[in-house]
Amino acid sequence: FSYGAMGVSHHATEDLAIMRSLPSVTVVAPGDLWETAEATSGLIAHPGTCYLRLDKTMTTNTGRPGETFVLGKARRLREGSDITVITTGGILEESLKAAALLSEMGIEVRLVSMHTLKPLDTEEIVCAALETGGIVTLEEHTIHGGLGGAVAEALLDAGAMPKNFYRMGLRSGFSSIVGSQAYLRQRYEMDANAVVERVKTMLKHRV
Repeated sequence: FSYGAMGVSHHATEDLAIMRSLPSVTVVAPGDLWETAEATSGLIAHPGTCYLRLDKTMTTNTGRPGETFVLGKARRLREGSDITVITTGGILEESLKAAALLSEMGIEVRLVSMHTLKPLDTEEIVCAALETGGIVTLEEHTIHGGLGGAVAEALLDAGAMPKNFYRMGLRSGFSSIVGSQAYLRQRYEMDANAVVERVKTMLKHRV
């Protein structure tokens, strides 16, 4: 939705699913400027075909002193045991806002930036299922075949069943609405407030 005001012809909400399906393609969607710089360097040195998805708007720098970026290795940006929020791409900023709001309510989420969708960090995903009260995936993309699909596939393949699971993203085909990126995230329930409400609902109904 970076160019949301220009309409559906300028949206990119199916690219991750398409690129994930192509054999031997590395798929990366960094969430902030630090991840973008590190991912670019990593992909230059990486053999084979790579796809780098960039968002026009990104959150502030989340890099930490001494941190090393590794393709295919997710970054755990917050610790928590109530729910894990896994996100990819520039919509990371909404996850960060949501985590802060939930913390004020006494709900601590584990926040994971899944900057590489292929190869996928299955170990981090399984840990989230086993160690926290559920998993929410958030992506500025259709829920079909992107991050949410990849996480669900990884969990089933590993036999790791989360207590709760929900995919947040575009659920109704292409967006037919024209508006800013922030407006479209709000309309399609992908913004920080939507994440907060989803997590609260999941915790009410956890097994």
